[in-house]
Amino acid sequence: MQQVWIKVKKAVQLGQRLQVVFFPGQRGQGKVAWDELSFRDLWDGVGCGGSQKAEIAYVEAMRMMEGDTWDYDEIDVKRFLFQEFPPNCKVFAEDPTDGNSWREGTMVLTMPDSQSSETLSRVWEPKWIVKCDKTNKLFASKHVRHFENPLKQVAEQAGLQETLKSVLQEMERSSEEIQVQAPVQSHLRDGTPSLMFQVTTEKVQIAQALRNKVLSGALDLALSKKHSAFAKIHVDQSDFLERYEKSLLTLSKLTDHQEQKLQNLKQLGENLHLTAPAGCGKTFVAIQYALDELKLDDENSSGQMLFVSPHISLGLYFVRWLAVRHSTLTELSIHDAMNLIMKRIVLLQKPYEDLVTLQIEGNKIIQNKGEKVHTQDFLLAVFDECHELVREGFGHILDKINAKKKLLLSDQSQCSSLNLDEKYPGYRKESLSEIVRSTRRLVKGASAFQIGETQEVSSIGPDGPALKTFIFEKSEEDDVNMYCDYTLNALSHLIKVYPGLRSLHGRLALLVPDQHFLEQIKVRLQEQLKVRFRHKRFHLVSFEESLSFVPTKFVEGQEELILLDTIDNARGHEHLMVVCIALDEEIQGKAAEVDLTTRAKLYVGITRAQHLAIVVNKYIAGGWLEFLATLKFKKAESERGKEYRSDAEVVEQAQAPEAEQEQPTRFTSIWDTTDNKIEGEIGQLKFDPIVLLCMCLQARAVVGDYAVDEALVKWHLLTVGEVMYFNKADFFAPFCRKQPLGFGNKVELHLLALATSQKHLTGERSEHPYATVATGRPETPEE
Repeated sequence: MQQVWIKVKKAVQLGQRLQVVFFPGQRGQGKVAWDELSFRDLWDGVGCGGSQKAEIAYVEAMRMMEGDTWDYDEIDVKRFLFQEFPPNCKVFAEDPTDGNSWREGTMVLTMPDSQSSETLSRVWEPKWIVKCDKTNKLFASKHVRHFENPLKQVAEQAGLQETLKSVLQEMERSSEEIQVQAPVQSHLRDGTPSLMFQVTTEKVQIAQALRNKVLSGALDLALSKKHSAFAKIHVDQSDFLERYEKSLLTLSKLTDHQEQKLQNLKQLGENLHLTAPAGCGKTFVAIQYALDELKLDDENSSGQMLFVSPHISLGLYFVRWLAVRHSTLTELSIHDAMNLIMKRIVLLQKPYEDLVTLQIEGNKIIQNKGEKVHTQDFLLAVFDECHELVREGFGHILDKINAKKKLLLSDQSQCSSLNLDEKYPGYRKESLSEIVRSTRRLVKGASAFQIGETQEVSSIGPDGPALKTFIFEKSEEDDVNMYCDYTLNALSHLIKVYPGLRSLHGRLALLVPDQHFLEQIKVRLQEQLKVRFRHKRFHLVSFEESLSFVPTKFVEGQEELILLDTIDNARGHEHLMVVCIALDEEIQGKAAEVDLTTRAKLYVGITRAQHLAIVVNKYIAGGWLEFLATLKFKKAESERGKEYRSDAEVVEQAQAPEAEQEQPTRFTSIWDTTDNKIEGEIGQLKFDPIVLLCMCLQARAVVGDYAVDEALVKWHLLTVGEVMYFNKADFFAPFCRKQPLGFGNKVELHLLALATSQKHLTGERSEHPYATVATGRPETPEE
């Protein structure tokens, strides 16, 4: 952008007149004053795009300061396009008769504008008649671009391939796991000339890290700094994500940890139990196990598989993933692979009585009611979300089903109180402990709400962006309307943070607490989406609705499907981005069931996200999210531990008289709390994972104060500077004086990967920053 404005200023200095292009029929509309940019909705679809509004505001500000040299012409895009593409000019044009592919051609005719009124011009769509240079065929196109693509020659001369490979290897500290092929001349979906580089890696953590670098703009910046031959290098986020998502589903190689566990399962016997925290890839392992058992590529193989889950959407998701995997291995089309698999798989959902078979009609997946579950024998039965099946009183169904092999899948962080090992002693258990799907910040943020004692886990994912929060105070306005407004703010945030992401189709899930809330908010939210995002075609669907079609390639301009469903229906699913809406409740204490339910909803909601989770909730005094009102976001300058302030500032702060030092602010780079709207004072917290962590470290006398400081810094809870004036005496005073935290007299502390030595605590990385549950106060340090 800086390079562009240098050219604009140069043009003004040379006496050239600027031109500003507006949407059809909206010339001069949608302008925003410079001092209003921070709080106005720039992406409201009026006049021009959000970035253009900022540019116009800058030009207007320069007019005020420097006079009429910054005057400009306001032009309707319709008129602009007629001038830019006269007859006989060379163009790239989108051919709707050939799958909307882009063709080199010659402009034959610009369709005459028969719509002269201002009203009609608002719905005007340009159209040109183009002759294809390769086939001499004439076609009508709504989308054309100037004929130019000098990028490949420039890239080859400048050695861009080696630069890209070098940057990627430096970013991932890898020299062998990343391969970059020579560029191919290409075009984006809108016809923009581009170069396509194929980046190959067999490690999912490298693919995820690359995704984060692209979405954050870090790869753009690194390439532009490294390569002076180009003013700016931009990686198209939408095109990248489309290819990334496809490659992730078809990734044939398990991680070393997953492969080891899969081989262990094959050797353990007939009744198996695979357990893992969210994000470890237990469904991925189960899919590979199922493929090995079904032997779909063997014409002589037979027998059916049963997939049991609380909701039909999980079964549809499993079938789709199974089909995509098999399609990749056999080069069958997705349609043919799904037809083959549907002949070999049967689904069963709550209340676990009637089997469900699937068939494809056109592009739609049809569900058919089948026989009773006890009437059929199966080659393999997979029980997904098994802990929910047992929790809801349907555990007897495991014995009712006849299958040669049975595989239970459970989330260990959600089932510790269910004693599954005791209920099913004949099942041999294997545990995954390496989180693959989620970023480290998602793991850290969600761990505050985990229930029960869990094994130590590690995360091989990238750090990822901070979890975003929109916590607002209740007003006289209806709660549902408030939630609609702040959910729309969350969507605006996504669009602003990822401007290169042209579509949210299938990438965003909005999760609500229950069916009643869903029915209240869906209609209002759908209406407001049309008003706030008039340039988009967002449509809200459930998980089941979205999975009831054969997957097809998204075409820009069609409806963008956004998932809106209850948290219970979201179990087992995953999306690039997730917004958790109205999931918090006031803590009741005394081991109340509602507390366990609320924490489980928060944990499940956050862990559905692969890349970014957003929390939208009204402020609830004494709630599980109240601690977020006490944290201040401070973005990490680097993931290698740079201080947020200079050494001189830290020393000056540390040497200041004690009376002049302010109460330390609790900073975090895990939770981005900058958009919280809370003005009142925060009382004593009923739940504070940061305090709980420190209390556990102190009470158990694991390490000294210095290591506590180090742990807080490593977990992004304080910066290096803050710990130098961190008043530990005041911080731990409530626990030393045995003051109650509002829960009674008993404490239950379950730690995630609690360090047992100072060396472990002060190492390069620790995966879990929080203690997970507190239901009282400590009686003694030993307890």
